[in-house]
Amino acid sequence: MVQLTDPAKPGSSQNVWQRLTGKVESNARIKVENDVRDIPGMSGTSRYVPFDPYFIQTTFEIIRSEKVLGKVVDALNLQSAWANKNGGEKMSKADAVAELKKRLDLQPISNTKLISIGVISDKPEEAAQLANAVATPTRIIVVSPAGH
Repeated sequence: MVQLTDPAKPGSSQNVWQRLTGKVESNARIKVENDVRDIPGMSGTSRYVPFDPYFIQTTFEIIRSEKVLGKVVDALNLQSAWANKNGGEKMSKADAVAELKKRLDLQPISNTKLISIGVISDKPEEAAQLANAVATPTRIIVVSPAGH
């Protein structure tokens, strides 16, 4: 299960790194949980979710996947929007996904089920729009491994 908890907002204050580079990072937060289904015939019992040391890293890889980032590229028409990075020509979808992946900064929030999805851009509004588009729960589907 994925839930957007804090949408990204264009930042008004800049830190030293942002002033030096001219880049801004906006962050959205999502809550992720293993998809645990009740065992048929055992309703009414508590659902034990065993610790999965690979869950967060697997979720990061899903977010970075062509499937998820490709949906963002399509939804925001990034192939055309980023044409100036490609000499004025429309980017291929693979190039737009690669560019978005380079801008992406995924971080677990310690001792929580939250993930910070940061996106770097030279425009605060674009950074927030991209972070929110990646964090949209309908784009990210986290499936628990078999046996959990």
